[in-house]
Amino acid sequence: MSLSPADFHQLEAWFAEASTLPAEKRARFVEICRETDARLASELEQMLEAQPLAEAAFLPRQHGDWRIKRVLGEGGLGLVRLAERDTPTGKQLGAIKHIHANFDAGSFRARFLKECEILKALAHPQIAAFLDAGLDSAGSPYFVMEYVNGLAWDDYTAHVKPTVERVAMLFRDLLAAVAYLHESSIVHADIKPSNVLIDRAGAVKLLDFGAARMLDADGKSRDSTFTRAMLTPEWASPEQRQGTSCTPASDIYSLGLLLRSCCGESADLRAIADKASRDEPSERYESALAMAADVTHFLRNEPVGARTANMQYRARKFARRHRIAAAFAACALVAAGAAWWIEAERARQASELRSTLIENVRPEKAIAQVLKSAAADMEADAPKTEQAQLHLRMAQMHAVRSRPDNAAQELKAAETAVAADAPSPERDKMRVRLLLSQGFVLGKQDKLVEAADMVIEAFKLWETIPDRNIELRQSGYYLRELADALIARGEFSRGIEILHWNVRRTEWIGDSATTNVNKRDLAARCATIPEAIRSEEKLTKLCAN
Repeated sequence: MSLSPADFHQLEAWFAEASTLPAEKRARFVEICRETDARLASELEQMLEAQPLAEAAFLPRQHGDWRIKRVLGEGGLGLVRLAERDTPTGKQLGAIKHIHANFDAGSFRARFLKECEILKALAHPQIAAFLDAGLDSAGSPYFVMEYVNGLAWDDYTAHVKPTVERVAMLFRDLLAAVAYLHESSIVHADIKPSNVLIDRAGAVKLLDFGAARMLDADGKSRDSTFTRAMLTPEWASPEQRQGTSCTPASDIYSLGLLLRSCCGESADLRAIADKASRDEPSERYESALAMAADVTHFLRNEPVGARTANMQYRARKFARRHRIAAAFAACALVAAGAAWWIEAERARQASELRSTLIENVRPEKAIAQVLKSAAADMEADAPKTEQAQLHLRMAQMHAVRSRPDNAAQELKAAETAVAADAPSPERDKMRVRLLLSQGFVLGKQDKLVEAADMVIEAFKLWETIPDRNIELRQSGYYLRELADALIARGEFSRGIEILHWNVRRTEWIGDSATTNVNKRDLAARCATIPEAIRSEEKLTKLCAN
């Protein structure tokens, strides 16, 4: 068959794309190509049948000081194999990518070397690290990346079933990596589930820069070796599929599709995904950082920019952000059980403030007024536990409004009040609330270990109280957030123990549905901990429960 230069270029592009697909999808790809050019599609089919799938058996078993262990996968240009080498600190694993002999020439070799060049320039915790590169004994290039032992994004979300908050946290980490790329004038150009892994420590890793492009100062590609066939059509932006451009906005589109695939029933995350994946690049997020900011708003129970922020939506978000303070204000309005600090006229004023709480864009001002009124009216001989409760509410309000000094002052006052009270189950309950509040404030100050110790002490005390009727229903999100932060910093025992107490908490209050979710969450986090650490006696027991 005689091929013109244009034919050869098209066939080369098709073959590169088909080689990246699993066997069961290649036939469908060939049929799609056949609709465009039946003659070239037949040639493509023959090339795929003749592709040296057993090539790994004939490749060198040593590349520099790297020893080959086994095949990890096969891409469009070459094989990826697990390798190891000796270092002063022990054996190091790596994923070594070796170009196929058939492709070690022309634009294929140029593309492979370009990928290596891009990887060398990158250094980010959420991007698989570049380790080494060189030429094998036959003079063919190879490079070595950090070996990521984990699950692809879609497998992780399908089998581990993380909470929607956990998905959002991981996605925000991925956005940080993409933002770093864009700041480095690099577009990944092939963001899809198989290129985003969650490793055993629960961290996101972005892989495979085979389609990546480097941009000049005007945002235009400096890469002449890129072809449309290198992208994955179902995850590519409209402009990529049309071959008109590939910019940071293209990555944002793919990120939107990725988020949409796993956002579940969350209206906020779906709105973020929809904005990111709009057809017109100018209608998407202006940057990965802007998208990450909206995900952060979701995690903080703040209004997300992708949604229409009407008054009802803002009020609902406020209520979720400040459940404890809002609940306290509501209790003040009821007056029953709190008549010692609010009179009939105060109740009328509080009712007006409650309306403000629902309708006002910044209702925390209303809560502050209620709390200050309570403090002013408190009698010197009021029960110590009630005094402590008021100080705790004030401390939590200051904490969520990023006033750590004021929060610490209120916590100190609460601690003094609790210590001055006579021993009783009620004092123990208040002590539990105090410890949890101290943990909350310390967590806001990024003092994670101290926060964890306070929370764990609180639950150990809670379990000793015969009547554990303490309102802890609203603490689940904070406990999961604190546990995630601890595990991410290597504080595995503390993080897992907090998740264990989160299960015990919902079991006690009889919330079976949430208990099942929390158990799955605990099992998922245990699975991410390195096996050597998980085998420690304390972790083994916690993960078994």
